[in-house]
Amino acid sequence: MIKNIHKALFYLLVFLIPLNLGKHYVFAWSYVRGLLVDYRVPVIYVTDVILFTVLLLWVLSFNKSLVRRLLSVMNDKGVVLLLFFLFSLILSALGSEDKAVSFYSAGKHFLYAGLFFYVLLNFDTKIDFSILARIFGISVLLVSLLAFAQWYSQGSVFDNYLFFGEQPYMSSTPGIVKESYFGRTVIPPYGTFRHPNVFAGFLAVGLLWLLTTIPESKFSMLAFGIGFIALVLTFSTFTWVVFLLGLLALWGLKKYGGSGRKVIVAVLLASVAVLMALPLFLDSPAFSETRSLSRRASMLLVNYQVIKDNLLFGTGPANTYKYADEWRFIQPVHNVPVLIFAESGVFAFLSFSGLICIALKRSLKYPLLFIMFSLILLVSLFDHFFYTINQTQLLFWLTLGVLFTYNLKQ
Repeated sequence: MIKNIHKALFYLLVFLIPLNLGKHYVFAWSYVRGLLVDYRVPVIYVTDVILFTVLLLWVLSFNKSLVRRLLSVMNDKGVVLLLFFLFSLILSALGSEDKAVSFYSAGKHFLYAGLFFYVLLNFDTKIDFSILARIFGISVLLVSLLAFAQWYSQGSVFDNYLFFGEQPYMSSTPGIVKESYFGRTVIPPYGTFRHPNVFAGFLAVGLLWLLTTIPESKFSMLAFGIGFIALVLTFSTFTWVVFLLGLLALWGLKKYGGSGRKVIVAVLLASVAVLMALPLFLDSPAFSETRSLSRRASMLLVNYQVIKDNLLFGTGPANTYKYADEWRFIQPVHNVPVLIFAESGVFAFLSFSGLICIALKRSLKYPLLFIMFSLILLVSLFDHFFYTINQTQLLFWLTLGVLFTYNLKQ
């Protein structure tokens, strides 16, 4: 009985991943240079409550067989690295200047990593994958339709945060993203996300999930088409490119097999090297004329210095903001591995990097999962939201859990 309840809540959680509704708690340490920074504002999201309930009911349903299975997966190298990474976050938080925000941030990572363990021990590869694909189809379709309405109105539709957590905005809203579209200024749709780039990240992964039911399901084909248009409307160029290259790579894997994998891995490694070395191109004209690239390169440069000054345990989770004066942009560095190194130190960086390498190696057996995880990795080298934003954090740990589940079943 309890198993049926927590499994149903798990499906509900996946469906509600786009939901941005939560209770915000503002403290003195939520401000940097007198400005309220949303990344330092503790929030209890509806999805957090659902995930906590899922994990609690799951623990209450433990029996000897489940305990033995849990203990057996603890010997997996990837799981060991994950546990070491989480332990490293605690060590880093203990040395943080702002312990409250650091422990809050570390606690959130523990909660979302709990989804990984739940999926690892409860996901049925023969049944649940197709169910999740259909769930993603519904989610992608609904948020894409909302995106169309936002594009048409050039602002929020409900104009009320209580409606699915949609962020109220219009053209006069400070800090709102604006793009040039055939000579006129437009506002990309936000969906129920905090930024069009985050929305694009969700759509890109969600659309890849839909590929498992295409062309058999006409609904999935409809959702894919509408979702792809919504992805284009986000103006998230980097995610566009990575997604389209992912589709091309998926075709290459199916056509050329092992040789195709070698080419894709080589391209992936080269991309990692280039994105980590962005500061080297700061003086080039292309960078100076492209604000997005120059800002990312500048933030990387500052955070490399932060790493040098805080090598072992970092500044503490969510605590690199004291260096905000040096890059004049109050956001985390737009590179997840560098962010982890700067915030939590060398041990967290090495354990997380090892976990990612193991995941990539294991995903080579499964073309779609390999492309999906590679997309998450590449986007995470150009932005931070798969590590810092609740919706895409859930998406990351869900994907990682499914990937590890497939390997443990072998």
